[in-house]
Amino acid sequence: MIGNSLLDYIKIRLGIGALRVVAPASVAYLVCCALKPDWFNLPLALAATAEAAFYLFVYLPRRSRLQSPPRHPPPTLTRVQRQLIFNRCIEAGRHGSSTDAPYPTGWFLPNNTTPKREDVIDWLLWALFSSSREETSIEDYREELDGYLKEIEKIVGKELDEGHSSGDRLRSMRITLDPVLMLHRPLIWYMIVALVDAYTSVVLAYLGFKHYTPREPEWRRTFPPRPVLYFLSRPAPPGVVTPYWYRQHTSASKLPVVFLHGIGIGLYPYISFLRSIIYGGDSDVGILLPEMMSICMHMTPRSVPPRGLMLASLNLILESLQEEEEAVLRKERQLNPVEDADAEIRRPLLSGQRETLGSESRRTGWDRVLLSAHSYGTFVAGWIVRECVDTDLVEKSTSGSTEPSVSAAVEMAPGSRLAKKIAHLVLVDPIPILLSNPAVAHNFLYREPSTVCPHTLGSAHDLNLETDLALPTASSPQNMPLTKRPEPSWFSSASAWQLWYFASRDADIARTLYRSFFWTEGGIWREEIGAFVNGDGVEESTDGVVRRKGRNVAVVLGGMDQIVPSEAIRRYLTREVKWKENWIGKVDLSDSELVDEEESGVRGSILDRGRGGGGGYGTSLSGTADAEGKLEVLFNPRLDHAVIFDDPRWTSPLTEVVKRYVREC
Repeated sequence: MIGNSLLDYIKIRLGIGALRVVAPASVAYLVCCALKPDWFNLPLALAATAEAAFYLFVYLPRRSRLQSPPRHPPPTLTRVQRQLIFNRCIEAGRHGSSTDAPYPTGWFLPNNTTPKREDVIDWLLWALFSSSREETSIEDYREELDGYLKEIEKIVGKELDEGHSSGDRLRSMRITLDPVLMLHRPLIWYMIVALVDAYTSVVLAYLGFKHYTPREPEWRRTFPPRPVLYFLSRPAPPGVVTPYWYRQHTSASKLPVVFLHGIGIGLYPYISFLRSIIYGGDSDVGILLPEMMSICMHMTPRSVPPRGLMLASLNLILESLQEEEEAVLRKERQLNPVEDADAEIRRPLLSGQRETLGSESRRTGWDRVLLSAHSYGTFVAGWIVRECVDTDLVEKSTSGSTEPSVSAAVEMAPGSRLAKKIAHLVLVDPIPILLSNPAVAHNFLYREPSTVCPHTLGSAHDLNLETDLALPTASSPQNMPLTKRPEPSWFSSASAWQLWYFASRDADIARTLYRSFFWTEGGIWREEIGAFVNGDGVEESTDGVVRRKGRNVAVVLGGMDQIVPSEAIRRYLTREVKWKENWIGKVDLSDSELVDEEESGVRGSILDRGRGGGGGYGTSLSGTADAEGKLEVLFNPRLDHAVIFDDPRWTSPLTEVVKRYVREC
């Protein structure tokens, strides 16, 4: 993200205006050349013809096609699942910021308006039934809908008026039913994207990554083209539906990393983060980088693969990497039989130990990984978390447990095999947590950037901080001076304009969010995070005694995040009113009320590791994973969405967590 100064605002508005004027200016120039041939200039005419043709014959027809309904609608929920989701939405709605409207009135536009009864029914049909009034017989679900309406009326504090709101005065945000909003990008913009992509590919290849491309054309074709990969890329295993970068895992005692990127210009923003892992003492840690090209500012035939196909593909990639590295080890043993024999002599009696020096010790690998994700990638990670929880429930059901699940289908499919491979989880700027809060949908898809004040981004102004919430820059000290929040500015937020034009109004990104973003599929709740953290983990026996290791989860939030309701998520996860830059504890599912710092200290649910209340994230913890796992919430009130990757000082706390987790295997 760029900054929010007046100069930033001027630059971003000029940049957006210049890109938007290319197509109409090209058409106008060609018309003028037809009327006045003296104006004709061959290079300029060729460029104008290309831009005009791209707009008229590519963008306009494609804009119409992308309005089609979702190709892969989510599975239908049962009534028990719908009721469970609704109850969790109501409970989670109590953890919003002080300015939030009563749930679910925040899902209706304009803000601060109360919907009528039929308006709420329309929204409920979308939210819980993935349908509309035209596709569903309301009378078949009248009793269930009336129950939801009564609960909503209790929250609002009055009975809802009968009927629909007149005209367009009020409408609900129904993402997968609303029109796909997009804006044209000229060819010159896609040339810039191609150059950045080529640079990123060269850097990743230099860092030791190999690229793999799906075999099926529908998952392989992109525009702009990727000429560097014509020479570097290899065919992916059959059945893989997403391209990916892979760096070999050679460690005998660390976990490999799977990183799911967010919306933006591909993997370019994460190069510094990847370097900090590779050059920070973990060059032996393998890294897998799946690419979701439809959210990388590329034009693609298909959106992000649906949940089942995506999870099966990721599992297939991990299994193929495991087989590939085992084949390499076997080949090394054949080429170096003497060294292997020496290793066998030095093998300890307990040959299952990770520290074994022989080839067996190097079989750590892709059957157990650290999953890290950012922004939209955390939504895909949410699919995996739900799969992990559901897999645990399936296994427990054999012993008679009947605990309900939010997921529509629980099957021991390839996605379930993927779930068993997840050791720990790191979520940065998480989308799926508290997804019932309308902030993510509104801020990314429906908000007008001209309404965003640069000094009131995110939810940090709800923290009662005496803090300067200006965006961090390269010259900003790590411990910024603390002052009162400034008055609203006369110009709007430059970063909000950047987000609006370059992300939310990109055609393929918009198609992905409006037609492939089903919140009931990827949204995860505190209860599910607790089940994930306290799940079965992995059985290990090093001394004849079977032990179970829990899964660790780290959630990284920025107080000025203009997309994610970070302060609401922090309260929702920690159950604390007062914020800490680093919170570590257990997910006690019996806690339903917010507590203050003193009370939480008495209950002993916090392991504060800050430097005496200092301004950093605190020192790293060392050691191995707890038997039940732990939850960490890292909160920096100064950071906007994705800013954590812009400067190594802000990335370092995240890198510390990743480095610690890869050692907790």
